[in-house]
Amino acid sequence: MSIYVKDILKLAILDVASIVAGKSGMNRSVSWVYTAETLPTVIELGDWLKGGELLFVIGHGISAGKFQIKDLILMGINKKISGIAVFIGPYIKNIPDEVIKICNDNELPLIIIPWEISYVDTSHDICNLITQNNIKERNYNELIDTILFSDNYDVDKLVLEAKKLGFDLSFPHIVISLSLNFNDEILKRENIEGIENIEKNFINCINLYLKNININTINSVNKNEFIIIIKATDFNKFIPEKFLENLNFTFFRYYKNFEINMGIGEKAINSNNIRESYNQSKTIIELKNNKLIPKNIVNWNDIGIYRVFCNDNTIELLNKYYPKFIKPIIDYDKLYDLNLINTLEAYLESNRSLMTASKKLYVHKNTIKYRIDKIKRILDCDFSNSDFRFNLLLELKIMKFLDTQKID
Repeated sequence: MSIYVKDILKLAILDVASIVAGKSGMNRSVSWVYTAETLPTVIELGDWLKGGELLFVIGHGISAGKFQIKDLILMGINKKISGIAVFIGPYIKNIPDEVIKICNDNELPLIIIPWEISYVDTSHDICNLITQNNIKERNYNELIDTILFSDNYDVDKLVLEAKKLGFDLSFPHIVISLSLNFNDEILKRENIEGIENIEKNFINCINLYLKNININTINSVNKNEFIIIIKATDFNKFIPEKFLENLNFTFFRYYKNFEINMGIGEKAINSNNIRESYNQSKTIIELKNNKLIPKNIVNWNDIGIYRVFCNDNTIELLNKYYPKFIKPIIDYDKLYDLNLINTLEAYLESNRSLMTASKKLYVHKNTIKYRIDKIKRILDCDFSNSDFRFNLLLELKIMKFLDTQKID
């Protein structure tokens, strides 16, 4: 949940305000207000701003000269403010064209407010809107924490609290998990504050999309994970492909070299099953991060055999079952380091095509043939039995899965 510049302009007190530049930045989120009232407060701007503020300029001690206004705008852009609101009156009578161009070029909303409008009342109404939104967001987070992570809660009380926030948990819901992955280059380049700002902008882009498609959701952030609980009957409005396409426009055009992973759990019939849907959505992301399933898979029902694997009781059983068929290959690789396991996997996944397997592993076709002949001798088989091939491929998947679980 976020408050955007466009939301602030809907306040009754700002009916007579107008936006003269940066209209394409109306979806910037606003964290608070900051007032550049005198020249010293302008000079100290870089020390006090954290990013996301709506900057108020009254004009005491600030002329309308191009240099000062331009300088103020550039400092604000550098600190990633959400917009700038200028009171037009005795101190600042107009906005220079150069400043308007800068705001348009940087998609920074520039709002002008008539001098007759009370600055105190305006800042009060904006801060009150942000505060009420923050309270609501905190209540959302507490509700999600209870649903997903608490072992002891009163179901009837939980349903009642959810209704107060506008959600009926007696209906089926679906959980969507999203994670933003940072590569090593970004982690080296950005400090903690920079990472937090990137994550905040990512969350704002998600919230904006949900708001634009007009669906009521419960949203929360848990560490580096964004959680959405959506009513099952509204899920058809949330189209994963359109959502990712929207993120490409709103987020990824500004922030490069990021990777987003999405997981969607099964429909939870009631509030007791929402945690299971969440665990499923989280598991999908973990499987992607460990390169066990393709990146384009987002639904629990599409992850195949891993639906069976991802269960605590099943993991114990897998350890008893594995390895049986491929153990001789594992032992041989440990002794001679011939990479037979990877060759076997590529060969089986390529429907026993030597050429396709060679392209997968970037080696010559004859090298694949040599290794497969070696595997046949070790296992004393010729791969003509389809059940035997299935068991080999299944064990290879189990091996990779258990490696990610760090279980011996």
